Amino acid sequence: MDKNVIEEYIVRNMNRNARYLLLSGKQNNGPGGPMFPKGKYMNNVRWACKLEKQAIAALGTKCGYDEPKAPAGMSGMFFNLDIDWDEPDIYTAMHSWANEINEFAMQNVGKTDVKYDNPQVRNWVNLVRPDITKIGCADITCVENGLNKYRAYCLVDKPPLNLGQVMYEAGNGGCKYGESCAAGFKCDKYGFCKEEPKPKP
Repeated sequence: MDKNVIEEYIVRNMNRNARYLLLSGKQNNGPGGPMFPKGKYMNNVRWACKLEKQAIAALGTKCGYDEPKAPAGMSGMFFNLDIDWDEPDIYTAMHSWANEINEFAMQNVGKTDVKYDNPQVRNWVNLVRPDITKIGCADITCVENGLNKYRAYCLVDKPPLNLGQVMYEAGNGGCKYGESCAAGFKCDKYGFCKEEPKPKP
């Protein structure tokens, strides 16, 4: 996938929009709903070529309708759209996933944490989970009888949440506001916990 597309439409879009909105308490819960509580922390997500290769292999070349199976220890997001008047791209998919929470609400929102309880926002949850650090995506368009059949598939580096599991802990809005990052991470200027490079042996 093109480097500029990766940086602008996927990585920066995730971190600066969907993830930042949740961390800072500026994401509404469902259409016209109240704002989610601020998060305790949010890891900065970066592109992983290994995950991209796995997404390419899982997506294949057929432009089908069945969601590919994510490798063990990862979560997948699948997007499909058949359209004759436009040419969708990865931004179309990212926007669709991020917009799920503006269409459907979560019910299990407490003062100390938020639990995953609505499969209709599964892709959004995978985008904004604080503990993920890597994403890799693949996309393909098949043209059949004048119809653009677009498919996108992204993988993140944590296994799927089960219904009832804690999605994130509430807090002050990130490491810029007194919260801590895990070992091996440092606070960046946006208040995200950024993974520090591991020393080479």
